Amino acid sequence: MYRFEKSIWVIAALGVTIRLVAFLQNRSLWLDEILLALNVMQRSFGELATPPLMLHQMAPIGFLYLSKVMVNMCGADEMALRLVPLLAGLTSMAVFPFVAKKCLRNEALPFAMAYCAFSCGLTYYSNEFKQYSLDGLTSMLLYLVGFSILNPSTNKIYTRVMQLLAVVFAGLTSFTSFFVSLSLLIVLIPNVLIGKNWKSLPFTCLLASAVSLCIFGIYETSFSHIDPGARESYISNWQREHAFMPLPTPGDGRLIWFLTKPMAPLQMVHPAPEMQGLLALIWLIGAVSVFRNNHKKFALLLLPAPLALLASSFEIYPWSGRFLVFLAPMVCLFLGEGTLLLSEALRRKTPVVAGLLCAVLFLSVIGANAYNLAFLIPRENPRSIFQYIQENGSPYDVLYLHDHCAHHYKYYSRTIYLGDPAVETGVEADPEYLHQHFPTKKVWVVYSTYTADPKIGEKIREHFQVVDSNKEKGMESLLIDCSTYK
Repeated sequence: MYRFEKSIWVIAALGVTIRLVAFLQNRSLWLDEILLALNVMQRSFGELATPPLMLHQMAPIGFLYLSKVMVNMCGADEMALRLVPLLAGLTSMAVFPFVAKKCLRNEALPFAMAYCAFSCGLTYYSNEFKQYSLDGLTSMLLYLVGFSILNPSTNKIYTRVMQLLAVVFAGLTSFTSFFVSLSLLIVLIPNVLIGKNWKSLPFTCLLASAVSLCIFGIYETSFSHIDPGARESYISNWQREHAFMPLPTPGDGRLIWFLTKPMAPLQMVHPAPEMQGLLALIWLIGAVSVFRNNHKKFALLLLPAPLALLASSFEIYPWSGRFLVFLAPMVCLFLGEGTLLLSEALRRKTPVVAGLLCAVLFLSVIGANAYNLAFLIPRENPRSIFQYIQENGSPYDVLYLHDHCAHHYKYYSRTIYLGDPAVETGVEADPEYLHQHFPTKKVWVVYSTYTADPKIGEKIREHFQVVDSNKEKGMESLLIDCSTYK
């Protein structure tokens, strides 16, 4: 046991290192982060607790308050804003080993810890100013609460208080704790009734039902206060992403959804499509093994997934991407158990193949994580765009901000001084409009190639002479001479 204990903490330390390296990169905020950051910066604690938030944003009140405290203490730069997600990610590295010890064999612990430490999703969201890193942490905390009630080692008041604090923290900082809390209710109450442990029944009901109702109420209240047009826009986008589970009607192609989308949580570990089949097989092997060892713990781990799927069928919660971070701990646990069983089965016949399988799996996961950190983020880089304009622009230039780039400018104009340029915003970078309003001016056209039509630049170049330009990740700026309109 000591050998496995030592190895999982070494792996956890590597996970901490990766998250700190990503944090110290101090990448530029992108649109989603900026929209939430403007709310935290400009609203008081009381206003943050009163929906709706500005710019059609949603976040749990606990996350907003923690972020507001960090902003008041450390300022509103990128690193200060990302401190709460980072601390959640680092804490997850300390909590996950205790969760794994409760439901896996000792030999599987290093595998599960490695999946968690090098998970692409958990690493990325530990360094994004959104609440999703807390989704993963609160799932782990609630699993620990559930396991401690299933197998109580003590009934001391201290233990009960810590369990209650963990549940309250989860309820205030994560919408998705609703699904995990509801699974606690489904698993623990029958367990208490069958075991006739009447003393634990009131406390179990208090823990699970209070958080379930609380989070469901907060989520519905927040979502219902969003502008109806924005609400419809969100739902339309999620429908285009096929984030809502359809009814399995034969013959209309909907069955394809059930062959592909349920595996979406596996992308938290490795996003490559070619790896999903192998990961799904390993996950299934691990899930069956955990079920055989302890079906109650298996149910506690797995139930949040079908509950989220059910919610997606009613268009209450999207089954997609960042919204599934809360399932990452369960995925890592089952993958760890499955990897152990598969490697043991192969090692008895072909030890070399077993070693190669483990090497390919973990090198692939680590490589995907490294590639993601090095090349795929930031999604947008407005900081570099405005710094370039600051260094190369003229006080007489006009700044035209296309669509959401006005929010980028609003955040970064605090720290990147561009003088006092004439600033124009619009949802279309129409060449004729620019010529009519600024016939003799030079105009910096700033647009996002990530959230807007990337062909905007082509249209601008067709009608104007481009004097200067700068292209960054997800964004571009063009300095055009409007007197050259053609």
